Amino acid sequence: MFTIKSLLTTISLLLLTATRIWSLDETKYQLLLKPRSFIPKEGMSDFTTKVASKNKIKGLHSRMYHAVVQFYDIPDEQRKQRLQKAGVRLHHYLPNFAFTASVDSMFDSKQMQSLGIRTITRLTTTDKIEPALLTLSKNETTYVSAYILVIP
Repeated sequence: MFTIKSLLTTISLLLLTATRIWSLDETKYQLLLKPRSFIPKEGMSDFTTKVASKNKIKGLHSRMYHAVVQFYDIPDEQRKQRLQKAGVRLHHYLPNFAFTASVDSMFDSKQMQSLGIRTITRLTTTDKIEPALLTLSKNETTYVSAYILVIP
């Protein structure tokens, strides 16, 4: 027979387990960058929507913008080819399930689901700069090795 105490203990354990599973699922999509980590919202960010709309209005059909594209899982070669045809060129992998990418302004956001795209978002300026450079004082000198990515 169950006592009220054992019933409450069982319910508490179930709730604790469910909370842990939910939080693990949330962190699954956490972007891990040097200066910060965050979980981007699903869908296209306001920035990417504005850039795409602005370029469509101007008639810039081949205009690409740079963004971070995050997937529900890592795309295989077949899906990468479909992404390329849809106007999304993947570049470098970012943990978790994300890539830096060039996205055609004519990309139709309705294709996101069929391509397995969770979100298209942008990096802030501080995300792109080595954190050590951000903490330098005005007259301080330092040496930094740099990796420069040129995206055509």
